[in-house]
Amino acid sequence: MQGISTFMAEMLDTAHLLRGAGPRSLVIIDELGRGTSTADGFGVAWAVSRHLARDTRCFTLFATHFHELTDLSKEMDGSSIVNVYVDAHTTASSITMKYEVRPGICDHSFGLHVATLANFPAAIVRNAKALILEEERQEEEEDAIVMGRSKGKGQGQGQLDSTITGEIGRYRGIAEMQAFLDAFVSLPICLSGENSKNALFAKVQMLQQRVKSSAATNTFLDQNLLA
Repeated sequence: MQGISTFMAEMLDTAHLLRGAGPRSLVIIDELGRGTSTADGFGVAWAVSRHLARDTRCFTLFATHFHELTDLSKEMDGSSIVNVYVDAHTTASSITMKYEVRPGICDHSFGLHVATLANFPAAIVRNAKALILEEERQEEEEDAIVMGRSKGKGQGQGQLDSTITGEIGRYRGIAEMQAFLDAFVSLPICLSGENSKNALFAKVQMLQQRVKSSAATNTFLDQNLLA
């Protein structure tokens, strides 16, 4: 179909599916809701899967990257929805797909592992990890507020916040160091003339200043920065 986005094509296909599916249908849906915002995508995926399970009541295989969608089995009392996941073995920097389907839920993603396998620059992967940790911390704080617990209550919560903050700082500090080294290595070595040498020296100073500025707000980087 020409003149429409991939997300619109996905929505048209889903609308056709919902109109045509019956109790004896076999429905297979893969990653519904990717082409819009996280909130909108999750809302569409939840509503569609809930409708198929509760109203259409047809056999459905629904693959999704929305971990929260597994909570639908609780709403349906587990009578019509079964959660399964594909197992994988991971280390800090690698992933091995086992291609084994197991009962239960997968509560995390492997995007950064795949990015590493795809040879992403190490600084970008570390920076992404720092942002993910920051997002997880904010979600935990929001959950604590909803449950009526303030951030300052409880020694355990304070230690958790401190640990997460330290991890975020470490990942961001390492990413900054890696970015400096990558930029430094890319500088030209073979130079001739005083002007070229001065320009190179100015670029090195600029890189050093950038790292020092980051170190002012990053304890890990400040402690590991060589003067």
